[in-house]
Amino acid sequence: IHIMDRPAYLAALSAASRKGLHQTLDIRMRRNPEGPGTTASYIWIELALSPVVDVPGEQGRWEVVGVLRDISARKDAESATNKARVDAEQASEAKSRFLATIGHELRTPLNAIVGFSDMMKAGIGGTPSAQHMEYAGLISQSGHHLLDVVNMLLDMSKIEAGKFEVQAELFDPAGLVDPCVQIVEKSAHDRGIEIRTAIPAKLPQLLADERACRQMLINLLSNAVKFSHDGGTIRCEMKRQGRMLLMSVSDTGI
Repeated sequence: IHIMDRPAYLAALSAASRKGLHQTLDIRMRRNPEGPGTTASYIWIELALSPVVDVPGEQGRWEVVGVLRDISARKDAESATNKARVDAEQASEAKSRFLATIGHELRTPLNAIVGFSDMMKAGIGGTPSAQHMEYAGLISQSGHHLLDVVNMLLDMSKIEAGKFEVQAELFDPAGLVDPCVQIVEKSAHDRGIEIRTAIPAKLPQLLADERACRQMLINLLSNAVKFSHDGGTIRCEMKRQGRMLLMSVSDTGI
């Protein structure tokens, strides 16, 4: 018996022979070499100890019957499962650190992009043309969205830690559509994909996390563009469904 398992084995044997108690424990036992060139190894054994009690209630020492069963395969499976769990936990922790690091590293250049585009819109470096004003507006809008995406990456770490809080407030859901469409419109136009919107004239205000809803809509539109055939059509629709808002994106791709 492995030296580390001997105390448990002797305690179980004593409980069975002196107290008449049934005992079951897992121990490692040495398997002797089976042939030339082989070395001794330890295998896991499940040991069940049962006292032989002839007269119920009799006091004293009893003979003990031990049944041994090789459980090496089960122990190997448990070890593999535990290793996989530890590896998964380490990978999850590494991912969280990666997201947090990337989030903080992206904020600095994004703030510069947003700041200078806002300066261009304000005419600080000179009065830009109408077209340049439109471009600066799109740069600023996309920059603000990317900052929101960075915040979302940091939120993912909070979600895994169970500390994420939804910032719910009232907003106009129809206002989500145009900014999200503009972000994916360039890639859609390059492939001849038409984006159609069907938004009712009057929608009630929605109580939700506006940034999370905007991210969901951008993800859906981006996927629709990615998996659409050239010259396809994408439809973005919203409609009221009882107390809920149904927001859908459909495409003609795969």
